Amino acid sequence: MNPVTVSTTIARPREEIFEYLADIANHAEFTDHYLVDWHLLREDTYGVGAGARFRAKMPLSRFAWADFTIAELAAPYRIVERGRGGKFNRVRRLGVYELSPGASGTTKVEYTFE
Repeated sequence: MNPVTVSTTIARPREEIFEYLADIANHAEFTDHYLVDWHLLREDTYGVGAGARFRAKMPLSRFAWADFTIAELAAPYRIVERGRGGKFNRVRRLGVYELSPGASGTTKVEYTFE
């Protein structure tokens, strides 16, 4: 499968968005329309090693459970998540958030999933 990239511009400073995304407990707030039943994998939800397990809402999916763990943090511009899903967790997943400053205090957030 080829990587999929989406982007948006948010009217907040890059450092504030980075801190928000570096806490994996916050990800349930903006992915709740397709990822449900979130379970955190450790008590500390911030930084490298923090992870979550969730179920993807997909029709006719028998193996919808997957997980992500924050693998790399490069403040304040890059967050890398690695995970697995599918039958017996054989399908690898990679998610990368790239934050770049925009005009007058905005931030361009680009997310690539493969």
